[in-house]
Amino acid sequence: MLKVKDNVDLTNREYCYTSEDEFDQIWSFKNVLFDKDTKIIYSNQFFNDLGEKRLDDLYDLIKDGLIEKVDE
Repeated sequence: MLKVKDNVDLTNREYCYTSEDEFDQIWSFKNVLFDKDTKIIYSNQFFNDLGEKRLDDLYDLIKDGLIEKVDE
C-alpha cells in the first residue's frame, strides 16, 4: 500500500487540505485522499469519475518523493 511519508509536513503545503476538525479523518493533496492519522492513501478512490485525475496527482506526488510503499 502507499502512504504519504511521515516526515512530510502537510500543514502549509500548497494544494493540501488538512482539517482542524478532530472528526474529519480524510485529508487530501490535490485530488488524492488519504487517512489523517496513518497517511495511508485510500486505494478505492481511483475507481470512479475522478480516477484518472487522481492517478495523475498520485504520480506527481511519487515523482516529488512524497510517497512511500509500506507493507500492510
